[in-house]
Amino acid sequence: MAITIEQAPNMWNRRKSKIIFIASSTNTGQPNFRYYVEVVEGTSLTPFATFLIQPNPAGRLVFDLAGAIGDRVQVDDDNVNGVGFMHDLPTQLNFIFGKSSKNFKDYTIGVFEYYGTPPAVDPATEQKEKCVVIDGMTPVSLGAGYDLYTDYGSTSSNNAFWFTNSRSIKAAQGDRACMAFINNINAALGTANAVAIEYTLYNNTTVVATENILLNTTNGTILPSANFFPDGKVTYMGVLPDNLSDADSPLTPANVPNVNTWTHYTLRPTDGFGVPWGQPLTITNTPHPCKHDPAALVWTNDLGGWDYFRFDGRITTTPNGKAKTYEKLVGSYAATEPFTYNTFDRGTTDYYVERSQDYTLRSGYVTELEKRLISNIAKSRNIYLYYRGWKPVNLKSGSVPFGENYSKAQFVTITVTASNDDY
Repeated sequence: MAITIEQAPNMWNRRKSKIIFIASSTNTGQPNFRYYVEVVEGTSLTPFATFLIQPNPAGRLVFDLAGAIGDRVQVDDDNVNGVGFMHDLPTQLNFIFGKSSKNFKDYTIGVFEYYGTPPAVDPATEQKEKCVVIDGMTPVSLGAGYDLYTDYGSTSSNNAFWFTNSRSIKAAQGDRACMAFINNINAALGTANAVAIEYTLYNNTTVVATENILLNTTNGTILPSANFFPDGKVTYMGVLPDNLSDADSPLTPANVPNVNTWTHYTLRPTDGFGVPWGQPLTITNTPHPCKHDPAALVWTNDLGGWDYFRFDGRITTTPNGKAKTYEKLVGSYAATEPFTYNTFDRGTTDYYVERSQDYTLRSGYVTELEKRLISNIAKSRNIYLYYRGWKPVNLKSGSVPFGENYSKAQFVTITVTASNDDY
């Protein structure tokens, strides 16, 4: 073959990072030579994008798949199982898990030669490579060779597993949110793989209850697989007390948080027999403030999942409005003499009205880790507020300001605006 693909990305990649393919050809000296690139998603037979690309000075093709994908890959907020908002899992009986439809996609890149007079594509020269793309961004500091699979592919008992920047979350009954992970097994490890999420409820150091939640279709996701390309590979789990205590939860009713005295619980991937295959997620029982309703934000992060933080300070709501107006003449000139008008007739009249609602959220004192977590909200393009129901919101100022009191304790005040008019 005249085309050689010299470099391809790792099998798993994040959308907002460089996903580079490098190819060469022995025919770059032909008249009107270009590289012709097709990008195909999933099992489709039709490319959704094609490119004619001039060789670089060394005669090679350098192609970044990330630029072609755009917004085709996103963290899911709706449940592909067909009903409900992902953070409200379980949305039907036993479905504590939700499957991705937008956040794990495989792409096939075909590279052809294009040349001649007139120039044309030569199908016989095609060379293909395949890879998976997940939402998020890999920091430049991790290097171009960073392998997402190593940290999140369930390859060891200490891998990161959960797509969250906080492995310890403060929550109580009434709080809901989901977290994401890759539902994967390593075929080389045989039966020693993550096939369940082990839920362990504690009261201080005493184990109150423990139960395996199997990763299977009964509970709302696919069976763990070594296949890199199945639909639903990214799985979401409702992880907070209200999710696990829901009437549709697969947990045994006697084991759920809301019927027990508890201080914290852990959710950890295991082989189903207590052997861990990833780091745990810890939920610490932190009661709501007694004098007012709390608010919480969930937002998409750079890992390709969701983060969560609850704001326990008092919330301020501010209705806003702006309008375009015209001057309406008072009175009717079609009336008979004498000219008159009603005292309630309107002069200045709105013909376009825009309304919005701001929510100012206040935290208690935050740790340095919580401060870094909250700072990530400024980078997110998909934020939801939970305050007397779920609301899509936007960060109003584009920044997250922190303050200090006289004792140097830090806190945050953040203002978000409802992105719809149904507040």
